[in-house]
Amino acid sequence: MAGLDPDGVTYAVNRKSGRAALVVHGLTTTDDDDRLVPAVRLIRAEKRTIASLKGFEESAWEGTDVASWRAAWDRELADADPWITRDLALVSGLLLPIWTHLPDKGAAVRRLRAPDGRRWLGRLLDPGQVPALKVALGLSDVASAYGDPDQVTGLVLKDGSSICLAGGLWLRRAKVMDRHRIEVVGAASQRSAFTALGCFTEIIAYTARVFVPVDRPEVLAAVLDKWPLQSVLPKAAA
Repeated sequence: MAGLDPDGVTYAVNRKSGRAALVVHGLTTTDDDDRLVPAVRLIRAEKRTIASLKGFEESAWEGTDVASWRAAWDRELADADPWITRDLALVSGLLLPIWTHLPDKGAAVRRLRAPDGRRWLGRLLDPGQVPALKVALGLSDVASAYGDPDQVTGLVLKDGSSICLAGGLWLRRAKVMDRHRIEVVGAASQRSAFTALGCFTEIIAYTARVFVPVDRPEVLAAVLDKWPLQSVLPKAAA
């Protein structure tokens, strides 16, 4: 690959999926405790991701020769959808009065054109940043803005945000047996109420802990209905 040091890359194929990736070594990322750990970048046919070196070494990715890698890469390209669709949120119009409410990082301006010819120029936002902006502008209350359980799951598991619920409860990301879960902090005294909604309890280090199943959004929806969301604390501020 152009621009990459040949000594710092590995040609890899996933033994389970058969997918190919060019693995770039020598990077760092942060763990759940915000400590720097060695990492690699996986350059795939359709996306790029960063993984901890330990996680990569324990995964199904295996080094291979260039010919085998090229064959797997070409197969993936042949099967790939030629169109990539993603959701974009654009804030347009008079932005100066609300500029302080926009995210501090990742500022990008885009000019978009719709298939019908309409055009927009504005500040690009990640869709996950839209609810916070609506709340800041008084267009929505917190509970309504973050009422989608899939959205809350993404905030907790992907972004590492902590979610404050009514009653002094918190939803946070917890790593148990090398897997991330959604934990309800402060729920030990109300375990029966949460299990009745579909949550589960485990005794870890002699302490009862309550978790929301990540594959059942209806359970999280029931939790949010009973204990409405109060605020969102991003990982950087947690």
